[in-house]
Parts: sequence; C-alpha cells; structure tokens
Amino acid sequence: MSGMLDQSVGRTVDCARRRDVMLAPAPAGLGLVLGQEALLTRALEVLLETAVKFSKAGETVRLAGRPLDGNTTRLTIESRGNVIPADSLSSFFDVLTLSEASTPGGDLGLGPAVAHRVLSLFGGSVSVENRAYPGIRLTIDFRSAENAANVVMVDEAASVEMNFVRESGRRIVNSPPPPPERGVVLAG
Repeated sequence: MSGMLDQSVGRTVDCARRRDVMLAPAPAGLGLVLGQEALLTRALEVLLETAVKFSKAGETVRLAGRPLDGNTTRLTIESRGNVIPADSLSSFFDVLTLSEASTPGGDLGLGPAVAHRVLSLFGGSVSVENRAYPGIRLTIDFRSAENAANVVMVDEAASVEMNFVRESGRRIVNSPPPPPERGVVLAG
C-alpha cells in the first residue's frame, strides 16, 4: 500500500502547489490491501485533492495509517481550512447536479463519488467528517490482504469498469458485481 500512497501523493503535488498547500509524507509499512492498484491509486489521488481543496493556503494535508486488525487497514487524510456544511455531510459522496451549490473547497466534480464506489467495490469504505479546528477528515478503510484466504493475482484486464450517468439529477451506477473473492488483486 505504501507504493500506492507515494504515487497518489506524487500526483497530487501540483494541485497542492497551485493552492499553496503542503502534503505530508505518506505513512509507510501498511502492508497489502485488496483491490486493483490503478483504481485504488486514482481513488486516493482524488481524496487527497479533495482534502487540498478544503485546506487554507499555508496549511498541510496530513496522512496517517495503521492496521486496525487482521482484516482492515485504515488511512486518515486531514485538512485544515474549510468545513462541509452540516446539511451536506450525508450527501458528500453523492454525484452533485449542476444546480446544487459547490462545496466551500470548490468544485469537486465526480471525484469523491467515484472514489467511494471504487473503495466499496473492493470491500473498503470512505467517510468524511468536519473537524473542530476547522477542516475535514477523510477516513478510508481498506480490506487487508495480509490474512485474506483464497486470493489470487489477476491481470489488468480484470479491472472494474464503472459508468456514471446523469439522469434527472440522480446517480445511476452501471457496473458489474464486485469481483469474486478468488479474483481480487493484491495492491501494494
């Protein structure tokens, strides 16, 4: 997982520089997680960009990670700056329509919704909360591969395809079912 995090942080540096925000180094030693590495790397990149957009100039986006148990690895991404309006927290990962107001951090587009979907496809999750001083915390739980049974490597052709379609301002997710337990990739 450290390689994925390093790659995601590296890809987010330009976004952070444009906003005069710094990125803390990625935590090391988090082991392997279940998922397709390219998709998980992109999901992490989007979530890091989201934290940057909620940061004030001169602040640092902080990352921390640790295994919770034999089945879950948790990563937190914290920013200092803007918060999400309380009435928008529950719909933060929904696809926004053009008529809805943008968040204080600027236009987030489909990124958070796609990241949420990618993580859930591989047995993970992401949540967001406001922090007291102010800012946001994204909490990402990955399914750990350390103790997973019946896991085999599959090639890039097995990646999950997702299509987000807008119809009357509602989200329609058109994707195949999650990969079977025996067809999950180890992402490091």
